[in-house]
Amino acid sequence: MRLCLLLSFIIISSYSIACTCGEVDKITDSDIESAEAVFIGTIISVSTDKTSNKKTAIFEIKKVYKGELTTSNISIKTNLDAGSCGLRFETGQKWYVFARKSTSGTGLHAGLCGRSVQLSNYSKGVKKHIIGRKNLHKLKSRFKQDKRLIRKYQKTASNKK
Repeated sequence: MRLCLLLSFIIISSYSIACTCGEVDKITDSDIESAEAVFIGTIISVSTDKTSNKKTAIFEIKKVYKGELTTSNISIKTNLDAGSCGLRFETGQKWYVFARKSTSGTGLHAGLCGRSVQLSNYSKGVKKHIIGRKNLHKLKSRFKQDKRLIRKYQKTASNKK
């Protein structure tokens, strides 16, 4: 009986692998180069596709730091939930988005293990209970540091031209 329980536990737990991310380090030139788009935007709509396990957010772009973004809106995909490294996109939120090309090759993708940071409109109590003031402060200071280093990278890249 114990052996059956142990085997059942091993089989079930092997299917429940959650998202694990390492600490996001200081931004580097290669981080910036590998990003397809870096911008600040507000989510104007969110749609869910359960067959592909993806969520798509349409952002109204406020400021572009990197990328050839020719329209005022952009579509960013993420995995459906945090367990699969997806971001918690909701209409009305303001985000700093660091997007890469999707692994499928179509569109742009951002995930929990990347550099994207929600800047405003947290649900009631999230700041205090889930994120914590210390972690929220870390995220916001990382965002400010990223902006400075991206501007420095842009200047260096334009001087090389």
